[in-house]
Amino acid sequence: MISCELRLVPPSSLVPHEEIIPDRVNELTDLLIRWQSWTSPICIERHSRCIMDGHHRHAAALRLGLTRVPVAEFDYEEVLLGSWRPGQLFKPEEIIDCARRGALLPHKSTRHVFPPVRVAPVPLHQLVMPGAELTI
Repeated sequence: MISCELRLVPPSSLVPHEEIIPDRVNELTDLLIRWQSWTSPICIERHSRCIMDGHHRHAAALRLGLTRVPVAEFDYEEVLLGSWRPGQLFKPEEIIDCARRGALLPHKSTRHVFPPVRVAPVPLHQLVMPGAELTI
């Protein structure tokens, strides 16, 4: 297991490539409020800021009005790329292109497998600018 340095970045700076399921965003939003903690970073491609894993967490962060979210950065050389859908294969450049164009793939189109990473939860209050309030 490797230690991965988490960075706190504005969720608005991240670029999704897949659609989300609204009910799943609702569930995650409720969990974040209940736990008052962010337990799993959003995994992004280091150069494009394309979300590899964490589209629903990203949407929950935007819904809550968080000003920062924990991210772990990766290069595609470090990640195994597959699909949850039989018969679909993607190249990294295709995924990044979809993200840049805003042409979102259906949810669960891609599957990214990351090296094991050790992370610590981040208290939710650290993800809001001082003086700001969470949107609940």
